[in-house]
Amino acid sequence: MAGQIERRAAVMVAAPLSRRAQPSDAKRVLDAIPERASLELRYPGAQEFSRTTRNVTFDALWKAESGQLAFGFSDARLNAQAATATVRCFDDASGRLLVTATPSQVQGNTLRAPELASAFGALPTGTAIRTVITFQNPETGTTHTLKAQGSFVLGETPGWMKRGARP
Repeated sequence: MAGQIERRAAVMVAAPLSRRAQPSDAKRVLDAIPERASLELRYPGAQEFSRTTRNVTFDALWKAESGQLAFGFSDARLNAQAATATVRCFDDASGRLLVTATPSQVQGNTLRAPELASAFGALPTGTAIRTVITFQNPETGTTHTLKAQGSFVLGETPGWMKRGARP
């Protein structure tokens, strides 16, 4: 009798776990991309041998009215690397790749790629997009891939953008 009760309890505890939606393979791949990387970068004004390791992060936001992707690295010296980077955008909920683009124009912290505008125009308002950038470290020449720290939602304008501030 005690064995039957234990078995029933084990089945009842395990049942809700098995009913949970398992993430798709695409979502697992997206989740595995790091949001930060330790990069070797030179101190400002230092000699070639004076380098430091910095934790670098990346974030992005779509500006629909101008058709540009506003972006930024936590170390501003890397922003120029976007000119030769590859940008991939994923559906944050499913992990499905939506578009891959190479910037046609980079100005400050914004980049323009026609592929992004056409892909985002075909998506419904409210779609959460996660951006991934593959770039080269200017100091070491190594290639890194970083996922944006957060996603942006098509059709929504964050409060700081409404006030006219710039990213």
